[in-house]
Amino acid sequence: MAYTLVPTELIADSAVTSAKIANGTIATVDIADDAITSAKIDTNIAIAGSLSVAGTLTANAGINIDNINIDGTTIALSSGNLVLDSAGDIILDAANNDIILKDAGTTFGQFTNDSGQLIIYNAGSQMLKGNSGSNAIFVGNVTAVGTSVFTN
Repeated sequence: MAYTLVPTELIADSAVTSAKIANGTIATVDIADDAITSAKIDTNIAIAGSLSVAGTLTANAGINIDNINIDGTTIALSSGNLVLDSAGDIILDAANNDIILKDAGTTFGQFTNDSGQLIIYNAGSQMLKGNSGSNAIFVGNVTAVGTSVFTN
């Protein structure tokens, strides 16, 4: 007698492999809803096409996209420049009032919201430089006294 269906109780754990399946594949229609769990996947999964996720994608160990790593509160780029490009505005929203500028971990400047007033802090010295068209602008030795600002 030939079997057309084999009951699951006759199949030993890990007994069915892709080599034992006629075409080496298992189609999604052959998998019962919620039948594949993370405990049943013990290696990496390679996807040749696109991955679409209808719900939330959780990656508690971080995620790598090209040479960008996103992990916890850090977005790190391993080489080159990071460009933030938006069809709309780029918004930096810091609930603690400070946007801190660093070079290799060392703070060199800071933007601070002080009761709705913009404070620009230069950690290296008390000078600001700029350019207006072809004319250089230099504000040297900025000294703040109370709410007044004096320049030399």
